[in-house]
Amino acid sequence: MNGSIAHVFLSDRVILDFGPYQNQRLYYLMQAVSAVPFPIAEPNVPTGYIGLTTLQLWNQFGVLVGGSAAPASAISVPGIVGLVGLPG
Repeated sequence: MNGSIAHVFLSDRVILDFGPYQNQRLYYLMQAVSAVPFPIAEPNVPTGYIGLTTLQLWNQFGVLVGGSAAPASAISVPGIVGLVGLPG
């Protein structure tokens, strides 16, 4: 997006509606508060973002991958890439 990473922080909501996952939300792994979305320097990523956790990005810059953080109750589920939790 023209050298910007703004799209990474846009709101992105996927609600699951199958089997035991009725009305559950799918979160990216990088939405866990302890995840580090930008562990190393990359083109177009502000240097201040490098090495910060999701929670630190929110506290210091007011940005969150996918527009929100996964709740602490979100879990990993075999066969699903990401975290499953309550909609938020």
